[in-house]
Amino acid sequence: MGCWAIDQVPHRDSELPENTIFEDFQLSAAQFGFEYCSMFVMTPANPTAPALLVRNSFPGTWNQHFKQQHGSQGNPVIEHCLRSVLPVLWSRSLFAALPALWDDLCHFGMQHGFSQPVHDHRGIMSIFCFARSQVITPRDFYEKAGSMLWLTYRTHALLAQSLLTTWRPPILLTPRERETLKWSAEGKTAAEIAVIIELSERTVNFHIQSAIRKLGVKNKMAAVIQAVNRRLL
Repeated sequence: MGCWAIDQVPHRDSELPENTIFEDFQLSAAQFGFEYCSMFVMTPANPTAPALLVRNSFPGTWNQHFKQQHGSQGNPVIEHCLRSVLPVLWSRSLFAALPALWDDLCHFGMQHGFSQPVHDHRGIMSIFCFARSQVITPRDFYEKAGSMLWLTYRTHALLAQSLLTTWRPPILLTPRERETLKWSAEGKTAAEIAVIIELSERTVNFHIQSAIRKLGVKNKMAAVIQAVNRRLL
């Protein structure tokens, strides 16, 4: 197999539906010699939350089988991608804790694959998986790693552009920010809160202002209302 050419990959600059993005991605994966591919988009800050997007071209019965047999188990691919920006080649050792899952991948002809994580500054992470029935040799993999990295980052950018029209990153308040807002909701002033939680008034105001910025409002009481509405308090 020759090196992958960047100009084989469709170039898209406008916002596209997720299905169209996946179709382009699937076409590129096939041109690169992979029978199967998938896209999984999530927020690492809340890994137990439902995925923002899941698409794959795996064999017809695989999705149902995986959900029934392995859906409640941890996934070593996701665990790797949460803590790394490097690709991971699938192997028996990677799935050592889940030998039945590895056996099923072999049975469905998807044991030769790899996954590439993409993390961005907005708190979105994509995991792109490629699989096939033929062996991926080290030379084959490293010759094409650069082009595959470009493809995954390009696809992630398109997905994020589409998803951000309906999704916003979760707001994460620190324990101190929540505490100062909670006392503010009780009608306490910054000076009174400082005495209660044994901090300086300046520090209390710092936490309140930080919460106001994160919540995108203009004053303390608006921050309290926004935090309550978002179930952050």
